Amino acid sequence: PDADPNLQKQYDQIRTSLDSINDARAAIRDLARKHDVAILAGGMFLGPREENREIAYTDRRNSAYFVPAGGDAPIQRYDKIHLVPFGEFLPFKESWPLGYRFLNLFNPYGYDYNLTPGTEASVTIFSLHDDRPAPTRFVAPICFEDLDAPLIARMFRPRQPGGQKSADFLVNLTNDGWFIANENALHLQGAVFRSIENRVPAARSVNTGMSAVIDPVGRTITLPPRTEGTLRAALKLDHRTSFYTRYGDLFSGICIIASMGVLCVRIAHARAKRAESA
Repeated sequence: PDADPNLQKQYDQIRTSLDSINDARAAIRDLARKHDVAILAGGMFLGPREENREIAYTDRRNSAYFVPAGGDAPIQRYDKIHLVPFGEFLPFKESWPLGYRFLNLFNPYGYDYNLTPGTEASVTIFSLHDDRPAPTRFVAPICFEDLDAPLIARMFRPRQPGGQKSADFLVNLTNDGWFIANENALHLQGAVFRSIENRVPAARSVNTGMSAVIDPVGRTITLPPRTEGTLRAALKLDHRTSFYTRYGDLFSGICIIASMGVLCVRIAHARAKRAESA
């Protein structure tokens, strides 16, 4: 990289990012070890990827890291699947290069900032090894993923026909610092539906609010937005597997088809009636 100032700058940024990530991981491990607690923290993943027969650190991901209690077990990671356009990637990179280059003129990062999404096939199911006969499991959708109802249902969907849910509760890590109006309360209201749909409790950690604990029927304990504080509550696990968890939007699809069928019948009936009167 020394031969090219731009490459040297990018190399220095990568090295600084890697050092920061490693320092953060070490600090979180120390906290988990010191207090003998499990810690879930948001962060970034930066990994190598081959481009033009060279290795570049361009595999960037929005991730959640889980450090089991004691800090000595391997750290687990979940990579965000549903990325936010313009916030986490610029659209049209492959489908419309001209449009992508135009949008890149307004890129505030100064480099090709496009995060890599995780895959639904490899959703991470975290485990709390508590005093229960079997580990308590949870998933950790990031930011606005808790508004994606089909995605959350797929996270909890049983892996075997007739089996139990894949996880027992949900933890959402969110940065709502982009917004200053009513978005905080609206985001929480949307998140409540994910608990009701899947019969799972949820814990939300939101930097500007609203942090909350939600039970499987939608009742909440909250911190007001832009309020510093902590919440402590017991999550009431519900082992029922809801219809929505198993089948997603099947009922909605049936309703749409039935409504279209009724509409077609009414249109055909009205046309037949006009033909008779003519």
